[in-house]
Amino acid sequence: MEAKSKKPMKSKAMHLEPALFVGKSGVTDNFVSEVKTQFEKNKLIKIKIQKSIKDKKEEIIDEVLKGTNSELIETKGNTFVIFKK
Repeated sequence: MEAKSKKPMKSKAMHLEPALFVGKSGVTDNFVSEVKTQFEKNKLIKIKIQKSIKDKKEEIIDEVLKGTNSELIETKGNTFVIFKK
């Protein structure tokens, strides 16, 4: 997705509360299923990563994107926003 088309989504994401939280268990099959369930309600989802595992942020984001066939819109601190293609 081009940066131009991501801009309106970033604006919408600014007002979203995190729908899900990634904890010590990381990205499990149940977590991926829950993300897919959230995508049935919204195409744009904000996810927050617990501070204790923030060093694995890139790995977590990659696992979520691959498991849900979604696209990364933005990352800020321990939070990232994904979009269902």
